[in-house]
Amino acid sequence: MQLDERIFYLIREKHKTKEGNNFYCSLLFKDKNDISLQTNAEGKPTIIESHNIKYKFSHDKSIFCLENANYAIKETGLEEENFINIRRDLTGDFKWYYLELEGKRIELHEGNYLHDTKGCPLFGLGFKKDKVYKSKDLIISKSKLTMEFLRESIFLGDVQDQIVGKICITTPEEIYKQILR
Repeated sequence: MQLDERIFYLIREKHKTKEGNNFYCSLLFKDKNDISLQTNAEGKPTIIESHNIKYKFSHDKSIFCLENANYAIKETGLEEENFINIRRDLTGDFKWYYLELEGKRIELHEGNYLHDTKGCPLFGLGFKKDKVYKSKDLIISKSKLTMEFLRESIFLGDVQDQIVGKICITTPEEIYKQILR
């Protein structure tokens, strides 16, 4: 499979800080068939954290993506023509990857706190779904190591602007609706 034919799935779940700030902390998947759902006590679909991409050097911890909900990238839906290109970035501020979206470059980069991002997705480990975070709390950790792992083992690519894959950004509810069709 060519690098530009690879599709990744970012499944969003919305959370709120103790102060009321909304954020997404999403799981990253390599294959749509690896996405498993369950319903919670309210009947709402939620992701089962089992077959998502894991950081192999830290006891197979799940890789999460942190986004400020006020500035988050619009969800793509499940139609492949709406998926967003992931491109290699050797010249931007962070020199990791960027999403090519409506003529803009949105960098993927390291950061562990909600204040580290306005609209850029941050990747890291250690998010705890059941914890109530304060706005200034460490929400994800080991972000730089996670980005290095993504570069060396998952996204790959070493040429400026090279497409390394596409990303679908969606919710458990959208996946559930597709299953019911």
